[in-house]
Amino acid sequence: MSFTTDLLERRGGCLEIASASPPSFFVGHSGYPRVSIGPMLPHSLDSPLEVHDMDAPEQWLVPGSPASTHKQLMEVVQFRSSLIRTTHPAYVKEKGASDRILGLSQQIAMAEKPVATEIAVEKLHVNVQVDDHAAPNGPSGSLQRLAITENPRVHRKVDYAVSDTDLKASEAISKYLYADGHLPVSDIYRILSAGLLGIEENRKLVPTRWAITATDDTVSKSLIERVKSFPELGEHLLHESSYLGNSFHIIFVPRPWVYEMMECWSPHSIWRLFDRDKSYVIVQDHELSDGRTTYASNITGAYYSARLGVAEYLTSIKRQAAVIVIREVNEQYLMPLGVWVIRQAVRDALARPPRKFSSLKEVLAAIAPGLQVPLRYWLAKSQLLPYIRSQRTLESFLPRAAP
Repeated sequence: MSFTTDLLERRGGCLEIASASPPSFFVGHSGYPRVSIGPMLPHSLDSPLEVHDMDAPEQWLVPGSPASTHKQLMEVVQFRSSLIRTTHPAYVKEKGASDRILGLSQQIAMAEKPVATEIAVEKLHVNVQVDDHAAPNGPSGSLQRLAITENPRVHRKVDYAVSDTDLKASEAISKYLYADGHLPVSDIYRILSAGLLGIEENRKLVPTRWAITATDDTVSKSLIERVKSFPELGEHLLHESSYLGNSFHIIFVPRPWVYEMMECWSPHSIWRLFDRDKSYVIVQDHELSDGRTTYASNITGAYYSARLGVAEYLTSIKRQAAVIVIREVNEQYLMPLGVWVIRQAVRDALARPPRKFSSLKEVLAAIAPGLQVPLRYWLAKSQLLPYIRSQRTLESFLPRAAP
């Protein structure tokens, strides 16, 4: 499909657009439980990207693909800024049957392919909105009219999950949409955000940034339950990759499942640009084999996005391990683009051949030269490395063979 906008003009003070929604659906979190909802449509012909890919982060960095094919920061900003985010007020418990614009927006959210759409918006705010969870958004405008000019094509597993009002949202997400339907995570959190999943009386609109983390968390939890039944990894592995100023070093240790993520933003990076303290500030969250009972408030959504990539990898090789993810962010990361960067970069690292070692000591010696932050700071911050070092394996209790 080529990227086309058939009509772009003003009538009666409104900007009218006839185009295709990627499909895309956005729910804001400000003012919750009264939120702003609406589809997003391209308003210009500046981007060569296909309409569908404009809201599909999985296509911006395909794991294992050549670096030359990865979308660069300004490319992402450019094509995302060509999307108009429409806004329509709605209460989170409101149903599509009682709000026509919400109902049509939900049809767009369910769609498998771009949907021919006509909108009229006013009070257009021409700016790029960035978020540390969701991808950037372009201009926004109050939605005055919405029409769908074709029947949306809906994936059969989406149709089933939405139609079954006795199906729990967690099961719909992890089993029917992810495992059985093989839907991209970005499709799943869009459907969750639109209030289309779960038991009927519990269904509600979910702000996009919350839906992203909920989807990463739900899917990775279901995978981890499988991972914990697999035999332990037989060797130490180190996977690495870099993307948009984000460097990832992922350590796998032959142990039962535990997980830790640590990250450090350089003193010249976007979040520390005006920070007078130029020391290393490392944040950390972790979980043991029984999982977390509280939100990973230090690293927030990135923790769950990285954990999903790790859980997918261990599921694919049918092994369990203790995993430590180190993320370093430098000044090349000019603005937050959303946690898709973490999810796809971790997937990319794990799609590439690892370096293999016989001990954790060897892994740490190998990783040290490639770190921006000296290894001793990571060792001092980690909660799992001391735990792994002190934990004795079953093999250590076995008598050694005589020389």
